Amino acid sequence: MNYKLLTRLAVLFIIVIICIKRPILFETLLSSSPKTEFTDGIHGIDVSHDQGQVNWHKVAQSGIQFVYLKATDGITYTDPKYSDNLQGIQATNLAVGAYHFFEAEDDPQKQLAHFLAHIKGKGLTLTPMVDVELLRAQSAAQIKTRLNSFLTELEQQIGCKPLIYSYGSFWQANIGTGFNDYPFWFAQYNKTMQPPEKLKNIKIWQYSERGSVPGIDTPVDLDKVLDTEQGLEALKCNY
Repeated sequence: MNYKLLTRLAVLFIIVIICIKRPILFETLLSSSPKTEFTDGIHGIDVSHDQGQVNWHKVAQSGIQFVYLKATDGITYTDPKYSDNLQGIQATNLAVGAYHFFEAEDDPQKQLAHFLAHIKGKGLTLTPMVDVELLRAQSAAQIKTRLNSFLTELEQQIGCKPLIYSYGSFWQANIGTGFNDYPFWFAQYNKTMQPPEKLKNIKIWQYSERGSVPGIDTPVDLDKVLDTEQGLEALKCNY
């Protein structure tokens, strides 16, 4: 067997291995119209400064329909990309809401005042969300009391029920059924959603924290609205 034939066989072998290991490369050669993963239902993303500079026009063309932006954290922190992201989104047809990262040890009314200062009158279209996922050395009773104070006043201020975001074990230990009247955003990175049995009123499922979306150079959280009939209507709120 001559050298040229061995070289050709080696190259052919490498191509076969690549096609097996990376079938997406092979599919791209066969199809001029790449598939999108955002066609089955109502998909969205939630972002912060961690995603860097975002091309919101590309995001809007990808099949993503809604976005939640991190606005505030605790009593004093404001996400440094919040204003830029909000301005960029408002030049598209994307529905947009804002969220606050709840610090369990901080005064809930001071946290709320900080959050409201960054969301009221800003042209947001979806009800706000509060992200509750860290103990900060607080008891479940303390978290429940402070969260209830935050949510009750927030609802009075905006006229809509805000979303609660968390994951299963934290909900079971520190939030519980007393908050089931609020719409819930459930984080679980499985192929199927498996929430705690007593958790009700789930509106959004965060199904990935490593998503890839055109217009964003970093991994991003992927979310899906569960009620496809009502869609985003149940989450719309003008404040």
